[in-house]
Amino acid sequence: MKRFSPLWFLVVGLVFLPSLNNLTADPGGWKPLQAERVWRHDGFKVQRLALSSRAQGPFSLGDNAYVLEEPNGCVGSTCDIVDVTLLKGESEADIEDVSREAFDQKDFAENEGRMLFMRPRAETDRYDVVEVDMSTGAEKTILSPVSFAVSMGVDVLSHGNDYVFNMEAAKKNGAIRQAAVLAYNHAEGEAQSFFDHWTLEREELNDIDGTKAAVKTIFAGGEKEIWLMDSAIVDGYRGSMKVVPGTWTEKKEDIVGLHFLSGGRIEFFRNFTRHTYKPGDEKPLVFDQEQVSWFRPIQEAYQINGTRMAWVNEKDELFLSDDGKVKKLGVAKGGVFTLLDDKLFWDTVSGSSILNFNNGASVSLKYKIRDAQDGVAVGVNDNGEILFHNYDAGKTMVIGFGTNPVLSDRSHAFWRGLDGRIYTATIAALKDMSTAPVAAVRAARTPEDSTVYLLQNGKKYEFPDEETYFSHFRSWSSVQYMSQRQLDLIPDGGTMRFAKGTLIKSVDSPRIYVVGSSEDIRWVTDSHAALQVFGERWQERVIEIPANRLFDYKIGDPVMGERDWE
Repeated sequence: MKRFSPLWFLVVGLVFLPSLNNLTADPGGWKPLQAERVWRHDGFKVQRLALSSRAQGPFSLGDNAYVLEEPNGCVGSTCDIVDVTLLKGESEADIEDVSREAFDQKDFAENEGRMLFMRPRAETDRYDVVEVDMSTGAEKTILSPVSFAVSMGVDVLSHGNDYVFNMEAAKKNGAIRQAAVLAYNHAEGEAQSFFDHWTLEREELNDIDGTKAAVKTIFAGGEKEIWLMDSAIVDGYRGSMKVVPGTWTEKKEDIVGLHFLSGGRIEFFRNFTRHTYKPGDEKPLVFDQEQVSWFRPIQEAYQINGTRMAWVNEKDELFLSDDGKVKKLGVAKGGVFTLLDDKLFWDTVSGSSILNFNNGASVSLKYKIRDAQDGVAVGVNDNGEILFHNYDAGKTMVIGFGTNPVLSDRSHAFWRGLDGRIYTATIAALKDMSTAPVAAVRAARTPEDSTVYLLQNGKKYEFPDEETYFSHFRSWSSVQYMSQRQLDLIPDGGTMRFAKGTLIKSVDSPRIYVVGSSEDIRWVTDSHAALQVFGERWQERVIEIPANRLFDYKIGDPVMGERDWE
């Protein structure tokens, strides 16, 4: 059976990229929310925002809220470019001409909370890679220009400083539209195919894991197959690509939900049935009793966030795969559920349920949850009341009437009122903090000051730099906004240190340490011990710091192998 095009695709013209050091930024930034009216209540205030009547939303993306507006002449979701207002606490940031792809939930999670998109330039087949900094509200151009031959559109995914592009080519002679997956090569300063090969008819990038990419390929006859690509250089040869055996799928069948699990494994639905595959195995494992619904639009029947996937079957029974380990959680009424970084919530007959991944706890509420984070949730009941709930403390308050409530942090909710306008509620800090669990951990800053703090056990701890912050959190989207008055009420706890498990070394010594606690560091005696305890890519995790910062810690027992490290 023929599976390759007879034409050499020339890597779709091979892409040229400039240096990563050539960055530009739109000053953008946060400004106070503009409100038309303000109502003050016991424990909270409500504002009607001075946004255009054409504003759509509010929507939620990670821990962020936003509304968007389409240019004149656009109808529904026909516009690829929109204007966006980010909403965070009592601040807003306006960003013009943003690609709609930037708000794809799966891509946002895959990009580790980074809002990335490709912006076409005036020149044909040239793009800028743009990032919206969710902590500042400013827009940055990461790469410019990026040149693609005969391109009809480009998507981008990132893993750290690695960028992978899915480029769609022009349709020729009535054939199916071709597409290629390209990885940025830092050494050569350009994007290249993962492996020099006769072009598969259409390569659709589904997920990335470091240098690896999981790709669904669609052939000229409509058949599908999974290929695993790797851009790493091995023995002087660049890249590789291997077919996943047993994934060939006929024209009227499909493969969906393809994503990476830990250890290079993949998970996917083939013909509605869940499969997993470990590279090197003879064929994928098939789980006949675990199927995704064919009664609902497939894009609504499953969600992916990192190595987790949630889905409903034809009976609307909800399943969760946590790195390949599956649980059945009950029935999601109407097939409605939402999978976030740290929790999963779904509609039930009597209201909603929340599963917290951090502690494994489940909570049931008597209304429909629409967003949740950091111990609070917002939703709507059958009477159209907007409810704010602190589910750690078990307290609920009605904050308004309308639809589609979302959170920007644990003290600020946004929703669309019955009059079609956008409203926000600010929950009083002392009221909220008094009901928060004593050990709650979160990051916070004020809109006016870029200093970020860890809030824990009733105190605030200042992060001295980005490296320390990112040892505790995955992205800036974890930072909540509060007023200076609110922050001043929290006692100082000192300077924050690296999280346990962080690998550090001084700039003038080859000796590598692992942070054992907030008090001590432990010497990792050799590369064999580092490989055994921290895995093959341990070197990428090492952070260089000034030598005097090592004096902040006591020296603990050395780590000579797996037995020495919990």
